[in-house]
Amino acid sequence: MNLAPRYYPANNNNPSYGLDSILKALVYAPESIGAVDYIVKRNGAKCTGIKQAMFVYDGNGPIPASTLRKVAIKTAIKELICYLRGYDNIAQFHSLGVKTWDKDATENISWLNNPNRKGEGDIGKCYGALARNLIGPNDETKNVIEEQITMLRNGDYNRRNIISFADPFARGALPACLYEHAFTVHGEYLNLSSTQRSNDGSLGGTWNAPQCHFLLNLMAKLTGYKVGWVLHNVHDIHIYSTQVEEIKQFINNEPYPSTARLIIGDKINTTTTLAELDTMDVDDIFTVEGYQSHERYDITLTV
Repeated sequence: MNLAPRYYPANNNNPSYGLDSILKALVYAPESIGAVDYIVKRNGAKCTGIKQAMFVYDGNGPIPASTLRKVAIKTAIKELICYLRGYDNIAQFHSLGVKTWDKDATENISWLNNPNRKGEGDIGKCYGALARNLIGPNDETKNVIEEQITMLRNGDYNRRNIISFADPFARGALPACLYEHAFTVHGEYLNLSSTQRSNDGSLGGTWNAPQCHFLLNLMAKLTGYKVGWVLHNVHDIHIYSTQVEEIKQFINNEPYPSTARLIIGDKINTTTTLAELDTMDVDDIFTVEGYQSHERYDITLTV
């Protein structure tokens, strides 16, 4: 069994080839990539997955979204914008047409019984809600996202340019999956290294790569750097047993040319404040052009 980490260099002809090939192997030949079967303790669901995979995306290249089936690229990016805005209730996510947190907010029994839950629709201290209001040892608060934008604008690259969404205190409906984004400066270029603890390959996995691509492009324009590269490091990529037949519906499709392009709006510049980003129309933040794919296929979400 091959237990070595999987590494997928950038490929602008098919930037999602890495995840697509992993999904295909998990369905038809899991042993070929060292995959193992395991049971998720919190819900008893059966998974097949691999440990440690690294993907590289060209920040100036096409959006790394699969073409084997339709990926809701715009909604994926809107979800990340919700995080950057610090949203903590599904009603706020709904305002941008994002419904990915509905089940975890309303059907996750452990969260419904969590004393930190504030009420109907609350998702708690997740992602940006944590990073924009990080509480220190003396009850002081810090907006980590704003801090990092300011530091990079001022040329303060100090190897500590990190936005973390991780919270060890279980104050949210679900611990952040894509939990850390570290920025590095290489001359005029800004690079991003994103780390993910868990990747539901046929669902969240198809969203996370476009989100990383967007975050690098947005931060580069906010801070005045040229766009570099994304390194996407994933600890565990898996599929659930309930998804196998669903994945077979699309995984053997022929890929379309990867032509999806991200455009960051002209209203985004080195003077744009986070407060302005909070209220800016999404269409002024970004647009997506040229995406072509096969049809949409629904995949079961396990809570």
